[in-house]
Amino acid sequence: MKKNLVIYPVIFSEVDGKVGVEVPDIGQVTFGDDLDNAFEEAQDLIGSYLQGLTDYPQPSDLKAIDLKEGEQLALVPVNMTKFLAGSKTVRRMVTVPDYLNEMAKEDNLNVSQVLTEALKAKLDA
Repeated sequence: MKKNLVIYPVIFSEVDGKVGVEVPDIGQVTFGDDLDNAFEEAQDLIGSYLQGLTDYPQPSDLKAIDLKEGEQLALVPVNMTKFLAGSKTVRRMVTVPDYLNEMAKEDNLNVSQVLTEALKAKLDA
């Protein structure tokens, strides 16, 4: 099962007046205008990369990452809920008691939407 929160080590460095971002565990790079923006870009890069995967890469041990002069290492947390919210929907057959089905029809409830909201609440997603 996917976790809602992932944390990956990220290398930050100055590159031509910008802040370079390298995420070694996914082999991706990006840039930010300043450190705050670079941190946000790192989160977006990680979340966007992972959203289509069924298994996430294991984060590296911090001791195993070799830094060059001027590079800084930080752990960047990413809440995957934001990135997974737009994922495709799947058709599921569910069984509900007849009386609930009738009540839902009378109230014009979208059972799929109610089930989705209930699952999100139950799974804290």
